[in-house]
Amino acid sequence: FPREVAEKLRENNINGNELLSFDFSILKGLGINRPGTIALALCAIIELNNSFADGVILIEHSAYCFGKIIDQLRLHAMCQSKEVH
Repeated sequence: FPREVAEKLRENNINGNELLSFDFSILKGLGINRPGTIALALCAIIELNNSFADGVILIEHSAYCFGKIIDQLRLHAMCQSKEVH
């Protein structure tokens, strides 16, 4: 992403799901007015959307994220075992 866009996203606390729904008018609403910057941002958003279409989800490789994934899997397994009984 162009630096100007990244700064605007940070200033407005935009998360990934919100970003994937952005279009021209939303970028303009954030105050991004340069046509070249908008074009680069839209290309990056389309590329992100396409990467999710393949079913690949990128996560941070950290102990924290790994712990959260394990916790979720444990919770899912516990809920399934309660349904069986």
